[in-house]
Amino acid sequence: MRRHLSTARLTVRVCVLLPVVALLAQDGPPPRAQVTPLLEQDNVEPGATVRAAVRVSLPEGLHANAHKPRDPSLIPLVLTVNPPAGVTVE
Repeated sequence: MRRHLSTARLTVRVCVLLPVVALLAQDGPPPRAQVTPLLEQDNVEPGATVRAAVRVSLPEGLHANAHKPRDPSLIPLVLTVNPPAGVTVE
């Protein structure tokens, strides 16, 4: 019984530590998505409205969840826009 308990503790420790070690072993910064804005038109007059879209390309091995995932344990996707001065995003 004592040996079984020690094996269980070791297994739990390995399962907890392996993801941390994997993160620390990565070289360089984590992979990032490439975000490309797509505007309805090139020139916009002050006070005018223009529609825009965003194309997001994920590097291999990266994935994204929905903004409202069905599984509560998943992290939802959030898009944050920091427009330049004078631009309003709706």
